[in-house]
Amino acid sequence: LYNQQHNYDIPGQLLQSTMSEETSDSESQDIQEHNETIRALSAGLLQIYEPKLREVKENLKELINKQNDLQIAMTSEKNAFSSRQIQEVNEMVSMSFLAVCLASV
Repeated sequence: LYNQQHNYDIPGQLLQSTMSEETSDSESQDIQEHNETIRALSAGLLQIYEPKLREVKENLKELINKQNDLQIAMTSEKNAFSSRQIQEVNEMVSMSFLAVCLASV
C-alpha cells in the first residue's frame, strides 16, 4: 500500500515541479519582456527630451551667472551709496560743529 501511494506521489510531485518550473520560466520571460519594454520607453523618452533638457540646463547656468553678476554689482553700488551717505553725514556734522564754533566766537 505504501509503495502504491508512493508511486502515485512521484508523478504528482513531478507534475507540480514541472508546473512550477513553467510558471517560473513564464514569470522570468514576462519580467525580461517588461524590462526590455521599460528600456525601450526610457530610450525613446531620452531621445525626445534630452536635447531640450540640455538646452534648458545651459540657459539656467547662464541665468544664474547673470544673477550672480547683478548681485555683485548691486552690492557694490549699495556699498558706494552707503559710503557717500556716511561722507555726507560726516560733512554735515563737521559743518554743524564749525557753525557752532563760529557762533560761539
